Amino acid sequence: MHERSAVVSGASIAGLSAAFWLRRLGWQVTVIERAPAFRDGGQNVDVRGVAREVLHRMGLFDAVKRQNTTETGTVLVDASGAVTMELPSDGQDGATAELEVLRGDFARIIHDGLPPGVTFVYGDTVEDVADGPGDVRIVTAQGRELRCDCW
Repeated sequence: MHERSAVVSGASIAGLSAAFWLRRLGWQVTVIERAPAFRDGGQNVDVRGVAREVLHRMGLFDAVKRQNTTETGTVLVDASGAVTMELPSDGQDGATAELEVLRGDFARIIHDGLPPGVTFVYGDTVEDVADGPGDVRIVTAQGRELRCDCW
């Protein structure tokens, strides 16, 4: 039996997570990302609920926790600097999560924790997808043709 193959569009948190689990299950994975290289910028991400459990199962929770921004809440002020509202961190489910990381740090941890064998194609996008009689044909904007297995 051949190793099944999959193509993931996008190398952000969701795409990297999909690549992680597919590869861990034995799939050959190619990730296509429109950016010319890994993107490590972005805003804060609250890590809540089931995301915590998923990170534990991936073995990445402690690495994410080490990148915690340690934000203790949010304060909104008016033009004169007077506080108009406070959103304290009330544990895991408060307005501000107790575990919050920068998007780029979060993505880098998942990227660096990928099982061996995930292939990346940067600077390209999916242009066309066509179902075949047993596989799916993907053509990228740069003219690459990839085939992957149907579920």
